[in-house]
Amino acid sequence: MELKFIEKLIALVDKHQIDLFEYNRSGDKLRIVRRHAPARSRVVAAAAAPQTALLPAAPLPPAAEQAPITPSVETPGDGNTVEMKSPMVGTFYRAPSPDADPYVKIGDHVEVGQVLCIVEAMKLMNEIQSEYAGKIIEISAKNAQPVQFGQPMFIIDKD
Repeated sequence: MELKFIEKLIALVDKHQIDLFEYNRSGDKLRIVRRHAPARSRVVAAAAAPQTALLPAAPLPPAAEQAPITPSVETPGDGNTVEMKSPMVGTFYRAPSPDADPYVKIGDHVEVGQVLCIVEAMKLMNEIQSEYAGKIIEISAKNAQPVQFGQPMFIIDKD
């Protein structure tokens, strides 16, 4: 499903003040939910296999917050822990769908490149991968809650 197509559907839903719109074709799913706030609508989108859950969308980030940052930072202390920070403004999800197990839990050992969570931003689900091998010692972000650019999400005790 192309972004321009989704944007056109969102514009039509907004223009005609439709509260709920669902589209399902050839495995592509789109659900647009318009809340009764006057200047804002919430949009949910996913293009994937039929079992994919649709998650609430996050607000668009301000332009100043779109500059790339290093998603992890060494934390003070023993020099062996690292803080994984959100690379964008969005909504933090611990699991790929509401009924699935979380990607990681406190105490889990993770490898480089292993998915830790999803941050949904601008209607896209962004898998956040670990840059280090080590043990998850803290999960700072709350599931299905907004995260800010640079906000700590995980603390990893590096191997």
